[in-house]
Amino acid sequence: MQNHFTKEINEWTLIHMILGIIMFIMLKFFNLSFWSIFIIGNIIHFIYEIKDYILHYYVFKNNIPYMKAIRTKIKNKYNLPFIKFMLLEFPPNNFINSVFDQIGFATGIIIANLFIKNLPKYISLFFIGLFLCVYSMKFINFYFLYKNNHFNALQD
Repeated sequence: MQNHFTKEINEWTLIHMILGIIMFIMLKFFNLSFWSIFIIGNIIHFIYEIKDYILHYYVFKNNIPYMKAIRTKIKNKYNLPFIKFMLLEFPPNNFINSVFDQIGFATGIIIANLFIKNLPKYISLFFIGLFLCVYSMKFINFYFLYKNNHFNALQD
């Protein structure tokens, strides 16, 4: 049985730390100082956490059976690009988990600053391109599901 603390710091916290490192690499392309990268990166990540909060508490009501019903219905009915990746983003969530995700992200930026000094521009460009491709597909899929009212798991 998981204790309360391990629910708050989980594998997603590590993913957020890795994303902090990637954000550092992407923003380094623009020759920004550490503090500029730290502030801009954390603002962007904070906006992501607000989206997460709205998604979990207002769209899915942090209801695990409801989330599972939506996952199952969408998987069974549609074969969309990145659908499995997108559906993995619906774990139960809470405020403390979001705080630890934000701390993990900030830690990733700090770790990157300590170990990544001289970075070729093409590496930053690669991560910027990868980020734009993955997230544009996720948002297109998310928009398609929302537009066609597929978040109502009880609807036939």
